[in-house]
Amino acid sequence: MNLNQFNNGGQHFDPMEAGSHPAVCVGVVDIGTHTETWDGKDLTRSQLILMFDFPTETIEINGEHKPRCMSLKLTKSTHKQAKLLRHLISWRGRGFTADELNDFSLTKLLGVSAMVNVIQKTVNGKAYSNISTICKPPKGMAMPTSDRKIYFDMADAETYGAIEELPDWIVKEINTSAEAIATGHVFMKSNTKAHVAQMGGEAVDGGDDVAF
Repeated sequence: MNLNQFNNGGQHFDPMEAGSHPAVCVGVVDIGTHTETWDGKDLTRSQLILMFDFPTETIEINGEHKPRCMSLKLTKSTHKQAKLLRHLISWRGRGFTADELNDFSLTKLLGVSAMVNVIQKTVNGKAYSNISTICKPPKGMAMPTSDRKIYFDMADAETYGAIEELPDWIVKEINTSAEAIATGHVFMKSNTKAHVAQMGGEAVDGGDDVAF
């Protein structure tokens, strides 16, 4: 998946505390093309989901404490006003040259740490937590790493095995895409048990180098 192209097992958890948290990108998921109504107009967009694990914010699942995972749905676009591009620039700490952007692969995001700002919103009386910004870690700050790397690309059948590691709501997003509907391809897990991985590796220091 190149930039130039283009709830945990039903359990309910309290919203994550608002603020800036160390996190690591563990998933890049192409969910295909979707049409949504906004302000009375139908908008058709090619979309992706970025998944982040938060090792300092844990939840208990089946008696085990696991890092929280939050997701961010974005339009695949390199337009200067696109949210995806703005997040990437903030995350790497500088902009892209035309050549860098043209050759940039989203797989480079997997395993990269970030400071992620989380905000809380209330909709119909229910509180939700959402990712607001993704920023480059401060220099010298120990940041998490993870052995968990999930990559799914609608155009690459070799990545389809990643379906096993995705939460059901993301699989549903993929199956309702224009691409899946057009081909009649229904993605299903061979095992419906929730896949929640432990954080792995050691903390690494943030620095001046561009991470991707």
